[in-house]
Amino acid sequence: MSVAPLRSPGAASASIESRFIDARLPTVIAFAGMGHGLQMPIAEFAAVLTPLAANLLFVKDLDRCWYQHGIRGLGTSPAAAAPRLAALLPEGSRLAGTVGTSSGGTGAIMFGALLGAPRTLAFSPRTLIDAEAVSRWLVDVPEMPALDLSSPTADMRRFLEVHDHGPVLVVHGEHNQGDTAQAQRIADLPGVRVSALPTDWHPTAAWLRDHGELGSTLAETFGLSLLPGAVYADTPVAARRARRDWRPGPMWRAARDRSAALRSGIGKGARR
Repeated sequence: MSVAPLRSPGAASASIESRFIDARLPTVIAFAGMGHGLQMPIAEFAAVLTPLAANLLFVKDLDRCWYQHGIRGLGTSPAAAAPRLAALLPEGSRLAGTVGTSSGGTGAIMFGALLGAPRTLAFSPRTLIDAEAVSRWLVDVPEMPALDLSSPTADMRRFLEVHDHGPVLVVHGEHNQGDTAQAQRIADLPGVRVSALPTDWHPTAAWLRDHGELGSTLAETFGLSLLPGAVYADTPVAARRARRDWRPGPMWRAARDRSAALRSGIGKGARR
């Protein structure tokens, strides 16, 4: 099954989950990361979009390879999958833009250009898929298919240089060195704008949600309005304040460092 209604029975195994409310409204295409979410559960991300006057296509990379093998059931390359993805928009609906986080941000950039999206919003995307990135992720995704790292789709700088594209907004945590480096690789390209948040979090979409700003960011980026009588549906204020004051403690940092060591292949018992 390639497409299923959002959160319907069997949707978890579908490449795409859809939420169509009105064909007269624009459609946002959201690209999931390696964990098949936008670093928050699909239901939570959909809840942020629910008050907005837009349809939603939520795309998942079931091969977990930065969308280098396209979208399962639609095409085995981004170029092959793009026309079939465009055909899934409700008849009469226009594409508002593409959005994604981490590897989903890579997908949002690629498919945004291929689909002629008027706007792309990429949270902490990887802009260069190289041997080091693949090696790190093989620890968590040992079934990852072989990738052609010489392909333009493995390098968002090369890809954007040879494809027409609309405005691309890249959001990253300014204190996350890896994400900053990935963003800066494409920061000087025409039509690309980089925005740094005051955090070291990789899940910057979740950071904005916890600060009550994700819904308004999506609305402003894609030119969407609220549905009549609706309000933005970010994290409740009490939880938002608690997370805003949160700082990683020694145990959290130690766990993060152990994970980084495993992925780099230097941790004790690391898989290679």
